[in-house]
Amino acid sequence: MYTINQLQTMKEGQTFDRKSIRIEPKALATPFAAFANADGGILVIGIKDNGEIEGIKGHEGKINEHINEHINEHINLTQNEKLILDSIINNSKISQNKLSEMLGVSKSTVRRATDSLKEKNIIERVGSNKGGYWKIIKN
Repeated sequence: MYTINQLQTMKEGQTFDRKSIRIEPKALATPFAAFANADGGILVIGIKDNGEIEGIKGHEGKINEHINEHINEHINLTQNEKLILDSIINNSKISQNKLSEMLGVSKSTVRRATDSLKEKNIIERVGSNKGGYWKIIKN
């Protein structure tokens, strides 16, 4: 756990970013992609880039709206593709077998959905099936 002071002064980079509550959803694409490609990260909303605290009071629902809008904006995805993309954002090293198990669908359903996401240039597989990871390439 981090203190507010630490979050205000921590150096921003591939795994940590601060954003104003007034940020537009599409502006979250860069930190989300960086986090997905770095196996996670911390995004603090309600503290500006300069460390000034503005909070989120009165904007609590906006955070989930931002995330959902970012993921779905301009992308026509099936329900399985959305669930798989969410899972990849949370764990870029997740296997198709694990996706099948988590989502309760067949391995061939997962394979079709990941192939579709690859064809739409949203994700790509980097490295081997066993030791590689998923990279988000379109946000």
